[in-house]
Amino acid sequence: MRIGSGIPVMAGAAALAMAGLMPAHAFDLYKSGGLTLNGDFSAALGVINSERSYSSIGVLSEPGKRTWFEGLGTYGISGNYQLGHNDGTIFGAFDLFSGADRGGYNAAGITTGHEYQTQIQNAYLGWKSGDTMPWLGHDGLQISAGRQTFQLGTGFLIGGDKISLGKGLNSVPGLGAPGGIERAGGTYYLGSLASFGKTAILELGGAEGFHFKGFWLSSDNKYQGEEGLTGGNLEYRDAQYGTLGATYIRGLSVSHVMDAIGFGRPYREGRNIGSIYGNTSLGIKQLAIAGQYVRESKGYQEAGYPDGRGHAWYASVGWTFDKIPWTPALTYRFSRFSKTYDPMYYGFTSFGTWFQGEVAANYAGPFSAAADIQMVNLTANPSPNLVLGTYYSHFGNIPSGTPKLQGNEVDAYAEWTVFTHYTIIPLMGYYKPKYSAADGGTQLGSNGPNIYSELILFVSF
Repeated sequence: MRIGSGIPVMAGAAALAMAGLMPAHAFDLYKSGGLTLNGDFSAALGVINSERSYSSIGVLSEPGKRTWFEGLGTYGISGNYQLGHNDGTIFGAFDLFSGADRGGYNAAGITTGHEYQTQIQNAYLGWKSGDTMPWLGHDGLQISAGRQTFQLGTGFLIGGDKISLGKGLNSVPGLGAPGGIERAGGTYYLGSLASFGKTAILELGGAEGFHFKGFWLSSDNKYQGEEGLTGGNLEYRDAQYGTLGATYIRGLSVSHVMDAIGFGRPYREGRNIGSIYGNTSLGIKQLAIAGQYVRESKGYQEAGYPDGRGHAWYASVGWTFDKIPWTPALTYRFSRFSKTYDPMYYGFTSFGTWFQGEVAANYAGPFSAAADIQMVNLTANPSPNLVLGTYYSHFGNIPSGTPKLQGNEVDAYAEWTVFTHYTIIPLMGYYKPKYSAADGGTQLGSNGPNIYSELILFVSF
């Protein structure tokens, strides 16, 4: 979606709890016979500071420093019931999400600092086949339905319905909507509310060989136009050499009542999307090569390029220096997004994917659209409970007719698991745009550097 200055609004860069940076734990509530019930709880608290602010959606007009707080908790139950030795397992979960923010507008004005919301995060049931179909392998058939998250591959196309806007956009004339557009109580950065409102998912195959996912998804996120879509994903998995996959997605419907205020996505209805992707080590354990290509039959439509087809791709190569202390890993990645590309439901699996640059991906832009992005990422493991990382991002080749979002960013962070249930993530960022808002960019006041910082605490049981 392009509103305000004409750039796509993307949010929820961290989604850290959903991405695996928060350790996954559960405590036993009940266990008897074939029935197991677990209590699930996780929480996150973050303080975030940006020395600069941004006009990427037209909310903020005054430059200045922004400091705000975000907090969230998820709590509920999950469990499974073993039907018999060869009859498979019923599984499911029900949990709630509560989020809040304080401290005023964030760096792009998307959240206000006085939001709060509680809602259902997951409510689903499913069945795993166990050994009932030995030709498919153990649990080779899995079906599930309800409210749950869903991801394809690394999340380049679909990584959950994570983007959570706040009340800040309600202050912009023409952007209000019945019931409001906010989601997740102002936790725009932490962004752990990732579930699609309705799903039906079928999986065939195991960890090795062919694996198929058939899916129907319905978003209740107004930013996404409350879209319905369906598709299939086929992978071939090899433990030694890697994975090769192909995806097809068909857009079914959007909520046209939102069209007038810019959040409807009429071009998604009836759209066809095709993608191929893969990763491999070529049999060399230190090597990691990956890539993906996406083609959309109808890209983002606006005056000047109606019915434009969208496309995007990336390629990366990495090497792990396993003979050196701390086992450093170095990765280079190039990604290209066309002017008409719609980033869909891209997700977060680690820093730099697919929210590229903590400032650029959340507040300044580009937002995985209309740009070439080069990234160099270095991580190291001084101890089993500590990861150190830094990554550099260069944003270039911005097409004419779009905001001038060229720039550079460096982010450095640590992931420190203090105790089994507690993880601390400090992060520092340096972002330097080429243009200010006055010259066609988004940074208010000047094109000077922004020093960005955050400190996040996770608790998980």
